[in-house]
Amino acid sequence: MTKQEYLNMFSTEKGRGEIVRTLTNLEKHKGWSILMIYFQDMLDSQEMVLHDIERSIDDKELQKIRTRLYYIKEIMGMPKTLAREVLDSKEVPIPEEIYN
Repeated sequence: MTKQEYLNMFSTEKGRGEIVRTLTNLEKHKGWSILMIYFQDMLDSQEMVLHDIERSIDDKELQKIRTRLYYIKEIMGMPKTLAREVLDSKEVPIPEEIYN
């Protein structure tokens, strides 16, 4: 799909519904399940480091771990987040050409 195809879909209620269905189906896809397992392993690993009472973590490392945790969680929730935003949107996006 091209960006223009996405913008065309987004511009109609039927198209937005198709986007939401596609994102919902993505979460059921085997590839997404594999990514979720990988991301969950990353989360678990970072949380173990964060909560290890035997390990001393300086502020810089602590910030890196918190940032990783934040972005991993964001990625894991992205299909649902985007689907909600599309459902809530009634506006047609501004064409990219306007900014060029």
